[in-house]
Amino acid sequence: IIDELMIGYIRNILFSFFLWEISLYGILLLYIDFSANQFSLLPVGMMIGYLFGIYILRFCNRVSDLTIIKWGYYFSILSLVPLLIVLPFVKEIDRYFLTFCYFFHSMGNAFLCPTLFAIISKVSPPHEWGRKYGLVESSDSLAFLSAFIILLMREALGLGLGIMIAISFASILFSLLPYRRFRQIVPKKIK
Repeated sequence: IIDELMIGYIRNILFSFFLWEISLYGILLLYIDFSANQFSLLPVGMMIGYLFGIYILRFCNRVSDLTIIKWGYYFSILSLVPLLIVLPFVKEIDRYFLTFCYFFHSMGNAFLCPTLFAIISKVSPPHEWGRKYGLVESSDSLAFLSAFIILLMREALGLGLGIMIAISFASILFSLLPYRRFRQIVPKKIK
């Protein structure tokens, strides 16, 4: 496993995925685990957004993996901009508006994960896929744990929803740094 992480493009895409997943899990955990006693529309909207993204991928057979990831970034980043614009002017964000924005955030996320698996299958012999998929899943689990710790800190400090939206946005934005590095060193068969 350490040998796999020493490969620059794998390390960078995994770190990018890790940050991308923190962006998603932070808000999702807030509305599922921290609000377990009440129904929330947000997780349902996020699930539908993800499924819609997967449905769109059905029609993208001739689109390059890197273009699909670019679309995912556009949807995920741009979906949070309206929330950041409105946040300073309202006391509470409307749940339908929040759900609408995170629907598109999740749709963007749906472009990344399957595409990441496609990239791994293109650059690795089949007998190595399991180990590399395990790295992706480990990165996902670490993102889940990190988002949970962030939420615990938010609760302890008594911070509001706005901080989670800001962290979600910052996380997806910062994931561009290792992704750009990945793009510079990606093997030719992916492009």
